[in-house]
Amino acid sequence: MLEYLEKLKLQNTDDESIRAITEIENALNEKKYGLVWEEHSEQVDEMLEHNIPVFIEDEDRKIVADEEQPFNFLLEGDNLHSLKLLEKTHKGMIDVIYIDPPYNTGAKDWKYNNDFVDSNDTFRHSKWLSFMKERIEVASKLLGPSGIICVAIDHYELSPLIMLMDEKFGEDNRLGIVTVVHKPEGRNQEKFFGTSNEFALFYAKEKSKASFSNELIFGELDDFNLEDKNGNYKLKNFIRLTDGKYALKEAKPNFYYPIYVSEDLTKVALEPKDDFIPVYPITKSGVERTWKTLSNTFMKYFDEGNIEIIRTDGEIEIFEKLRPQEVVRTHWLKKEYHAYHYGTKILNDILGSKKFDFPKSVILVKDTIKLLSKRDSTVLDFFAG
Repeated sequence: MLEYLEKLKLQNTDDESIRAITEIENALNEKKYGLVWEEHSEQVDEMLEHNIPVFIEDEDRKIVADEEQPFNFLLEGDNLHSLKLLEKTHKGMIDVIYIDPPYNTGAKDWKYNNDFVDSNDTFRHSKWLSFMKERIEVASKLLGPSGIICVAIDHYELSPLIMLMDEKFGEDNRLGIVTVVHKPEGRNQEKFFGTSNEFALFYAKEKSKASFSNELIFGELDDFNLEDKNGNYKLKNFIRLTDGKYALKEAKPNFYYPIYVSEDLTKVALEPKDDFIPVYPITKSGVERTWKTLSNTFMKYFDEGNIEIIRTDGEIEIFEKLRPQEVVRTHWLKKEYHAYHYGTKILNDILGSKKFDFPKSVILVKDTIKLLSKRDSTVLDFFAG
């Protein structure tokens, strides 16, 4: 079709024909699938054209429990201004972003250009998308290569938000859409379905580099009662004690090799070293078995902190650290996720009155961040207010 239009241009060279053909070309070249809306300009964005935001530390509002411990920052101000400034200082440095933006229910639950947006505003959906687009664009720049963002939302803007996130992060980087049951009894004032859930969208900056933590969110940690910087674990002998004759030295000679261990048990080597003690996969009864992996894989496990070496009665034993593994399902149902009992009520007790209309369950937020982060992760929430 476009080739035919080019021929028409050659045949019809007057201005009116060229304009008409060009309009047809533009219409054909327009995006046919994706998110299209009437974009709006925000006053806070226009302010950035001639003003530079700055952070000013308020010493009087500092809360210090322990000067030796890492501290958190609470940035007060318009979140777009703060994000633009963080883009200068923390670009590619954020590990986890968790946000709970306005749901745009039409019940005046958020402001656009200082005015509440209600159900009578015919542009409320496009205003919300314009509002979110600006912030999601900066958020994508703040995330590091292995970073993950979680966006809480309900059904009002779920579909457009999915398309917006697909556009900004790529559909291939969508990790999942989770249903969170936050009001199991349902809203009893609704005519048809009593809404009992909302959603959480999870996207990675680069899916191939992202991973969940080893923390168990829905399982039990009773068996994994040891802990290091990488999380909970339990020990299992690195000697292959199962598989019968197939775990013997004769069956897999490549898996039978010495591991040289330093006297203080903190270093290992695959070649002899002074003052290092050779350890073989030999059981206490003297049976020559095999290690669980080849030597190069063992070194990888050790470097990753997944090997523990113990001396018992003068004998050195090598153990693998087994981490809790959990399939994180897309339907989250925990009584502690009830928004009223573990969100509203807790905040009311702390603040003395109702300051927030629909706070999340504290346990839900904690579990989400625990799932996405490591011990030293940098976490950002730019809708904290």
